[in-house]
Amino acid sequence: MSPPDYLLDLPADEAARLIALALLERSAVVARRLAEPTDAMALHDFRVAVRRLQYGVKVFRTELAGALPRRLRRRLRRLARLTENSRDLEVRLAWERAQRPALSEREQPGLGWHLERSEEQRSRADRRLRRFVTRRFEKLERRLLRRLQAYRRSIERDPSRHRLEAAAVLGARIRRFGGNLETRLATVRNSSDALPAHQARLAATRLRYLLEPIRDEVRGTEALIGKLRELEDVLAVIHESGTLRAELGRELRRAGREHGRRLQTAAWPGAAGASEADSEAGDPRPGLLALMRRLEEREAAAFVRLRPDWLSGAAIEFFDAVTAVGKTVAHHPACVAEIERRFLLRGVPATAAAFAVLELEQGWLPGTRVVERIRPLHRADFPTTYRTAKPAAAEAAPEHAELDQALFEEMWPLTAGRRIAKRRHVVSDYGLQWGIDQYLDRDLVLADVGIPGRDVSVVLPEWLQPYIIREVTGEGSYIGRALAR
Repeated sequence: MSPPDYLLDLPADEAARLIALALLERSAVVARRLAEPTDAMALHDFRVAVRRLQYGVKVFRTELAGALPRRLRRRLRRLARLTENSRDLEVRLAWERAQRPALSEREQPGLGWHLERSEEQRSRADRRLRRFVTRRFEKLERRLLRRLQAYRRSIERDPSRHRLEAAAVLGARIRRFGGNLETRLATVRNSSDALPAHQARLAATRLRYLLEPIRDEVRGTEALIGKLRELEDVLAVIHESGTLRAELGRELRRAGREHGRRLQTAAWPGAAGASEADSEAGDPRPGLLALMRRLEEREAAAFVRLRPDWLSGAAIEFFDAVTAVGKTVAHHPACVAEIERRFLLRGVPATAAAFAVLELEQGWLPGTRVVERIRPLHRADFPTTYRTAKPAAAEAAPEHAELDQALFEEMWPLTAGRRIAKRRHVVSDYGLQWGIDQYLDRDLVLADVGIPGRDVSVVLPEWLQPYIIREVTGEGSYIGRALAR
């Protein structure tokens, strides 16, 4: 099963389910191949399929929130961790075996010593993965299938609360993920930045998996996917080399202790058949040191490949292309993005003052390609915080998501100097929601209303007309980010 080639014409939650179902079916087909002992590629293909499924669920987390309860997501994450561990060990072993011809006779024992340990780890990881698949995957698949195949949609009579189309969601998310990748790459400054390289690789993978389902619908997407694959490969080398080098450092200390014990045994009076020369010949430390040096060279070579194409502004054309694809998707004919009309008022209308008031604080995070806003919502029962992301200068619908309180407390100081505080009244009038915002740090009152498309006319309510000074829709000085200080 493959996702249909009309994803952009569908509601966002339906498109997300179709993508997830296609990824789940691929995982299930490959899982059944694991029972064939002669299928040498089954385990590798299953790891890849599960990785895609896990990333697909992450990419469309908001749209799939109602379909996948926490217990199912937790089991899927556990399966993904098992597959990643198995895959990482396989990649490591392949590289280590390839180093054998380059090592001297004195260094060979260290390679053999480490290969033996790595192969034992890989065998254990593969057994754990196969055991999970045998015992639990079929049940997990059935539950995921049941939750993804059907869902309820409420009929919405209010035209201001139109459904989000997949095009609007994907267009905004492509640009946001592109901005996140650009930010992550800026943190990779040298060949030893293994963790930043890993985070940048994850960002590249998320963006690629977001683009792949629409590769046949949007021109230019295939080229971006190819570039992202190349970037992931280079970043993987930097991260994996750094991680393995750190592990070899720990193994070096362990090997030293073991070698010391062998020397003591050889020197002990009456030791049978052992000599110091024999112990020196089997010392694994020279081989481990040689592997560490080769890993440093591998990291440096990967960084040399990365720098001219991706760092210090070298990838600006790539990110401009990502932005262009995001705009193309967001402007897909099936996507009816909400248009916000805004009006400058001389005061708070009496009708609005009679409605419930909400105290709002909003802060904008630094950034140019993506506009990200966070805000606490003070409620009587419990505090809630939200994060809103939207590509800069875009008409696509913004994405809203709840923000963990601890993460909010870390991010809120970053908005210093870019905040607003206001008192909001919301008035329903013939199917439209009018928001009346009275700013608390200046003499300013604004009204805004969202309408589903440019061609939809809006009739100004009688209670609002006497208070309107003029319409300020599209004026940059009256958008939230410009008003923040």
